[in-house]
Amino acid sequence: MAQLIDDRLVEANTRVYPDAVRRMKALKKAALDAGRPEFATEYLAELRDRYKRRPALIQRMDAARL
Repeated sequence: MAQLIDDRLVEANTRVYPDAVRRMKALKKAALDAGRPEFATEYLAELRDRYKRRPALIQRMDAARL
């Protein structure tokens, strides 16, 4: 699932952000269900750092509480 998110975010395009954030939420839930919440926490933190210059993406992540 992380690869799908990465693939969507390769290009800075605000039209893909809603789908990417939906996938992030699904990844977080799957990690919690699998008993590995640290995976989601680390991955989402890495995404925030990697895309810190994309304020629209960060705003969507904040709104989704990711």
